[in-house]
Amino acid sequence: MTEPITNLADAVAALGALPMSTGQERLSSAERESILSMIGDAKPARSSLLLSFGKSVHDRAQHEHPKWEDLYCMNLSSYMGERIAPVLRRLVDGEAENARLRARVAELEAARKADHETWQHDLATARAEREAWAAGKDQPAPMITASAGACDGCGMAPERWCPGCAKCACVTEHDKGCMRVGA
Repeated sequence: MTEPITNLADAVAALGALPMSTGQERLSSAERESILSMIGDAKPARSSLLLSFGKSVHDRAQHEHPKWEDLYCMNLSSYMGERIAPVLRRLVDGEAENARLRARVAELEAARKADHETWQHDLATARAEREAWAAGKDQPAPMITASAGACDGCGMAPERWCPGCAKCACVTEHDKGCMRVGA
């Protein structure tokens, strides 16, 4: 088993680069603002630039690293460093969009939970009323509420009323049918 490298000079000699921190932590809004203030008015990178960066990273890792000054790697690093502002802009924009979407998902989940709790409460109330009525307790039978503008006598909605006289079928003239045109 090999011993871990503890000396920075040995690490650079053995690995060919300085160790980098990696991770999945999210940028805070303050960190995003800080990066944006540093990169100025850079526009987000196009996909072709990201592909070029990927190729440069691959080429740096795959080529033979000399023991002396590695001009090839320094050239690729310089190329990427000069073009990093649009990449950072794309990263910051993506992080901001992710934060916006996470907030929207949390909002929708909270609304769904509230709707579900209301529905559960209404369902439990309806069940309790039905069970009380079925058990013959002194509760009135559950009533179906009429829609707005419905007939006072039977609760029929206006769109089902007689087209000739615009009255509900339960009105006495309709016992034998309405004689008006369109009825």
